[in-house]
Amino acid sequence: LYNTTVAGAGAGGVAAGTDVWALLQGSGALGALGGTGASGAMGEVSRLAGGGVWRETRVRAAPLDALLSEEQVRTARLLKVDVEGGEWAVLRGAAALLRDAPPTLEVVVEVTPRWLALQGSSVPQLLRHMRALGFWPYILAHDDYEIRRALPPPPPPPPPRRLRSDELPASCDQADLVFSRRDVEALV
Repeated sequence: LYNTTVAGAGAGGVAAGTDVWALLQGSGALGALGGTGASGAMGEVSRLAGGGVWRETRVRAAPLDALLSEEQVRTARLLKVDVEGGEWAVLRGAAALLRDAPPTLEVVVEVTPRWLALQGSSVPQLLRHMRALGFWPYILAHDDYEIRRALPPPPPPPPPRRLRSDELPASCDQADLVFSRRDVEALV
C-alpha cells in the first residue's frame, strides 16, 4: 500500500482507553452473534479472548480529527471505517471532519445493525447522520470472504448502487456502504 496513513490509535468518538473484549462480553454481543463455537469469526474471537489476547490489549482511542493532520484531511480521497462495532462512534466523532472534507471524499463503512443497536443507534439513524453531512449511501455487492471461492477469480462485482431505503436489504445482517457526495444511481 502507498499513500496510506496508519494512525497508531483507534478512531473513536471520544479520547479513551478501550477494552473491546469487556465491552463485547458485557453487552452479550458474543452470544447474540453466534456464541463461542469454533465455526465462525465470533468463534475465533471467543477462542482468542479465552486465551487472554483481547483482555491484555489496549488501544489509545481519539477522535479521527485528532489523528489526521489538516493536510491529510484536505487531500483524503477515501476513508475506510471497519472497527468491529465502533463505526457509529467513529462517524459521530468525525462529524466536523466529514462536514469540512473535500467533495471528492468517499467513506466506506461496515454497517451491522446488531452492533449499532448495542450502541443505542440504528441503520436509519446512521444514514440520517451521514445525509446531514451531505453524504448519500450506496451499497456494495455482497462480499464473500471465503478464500476457496476466490479461485479462479470471480467476475468483477457490480458498481455500488444507491440505497434508497432507510434500512439494509432484508437478507443483509451486515453490509459495506459507500457514502459519497455524488447523487447518482450507481458509483462508476
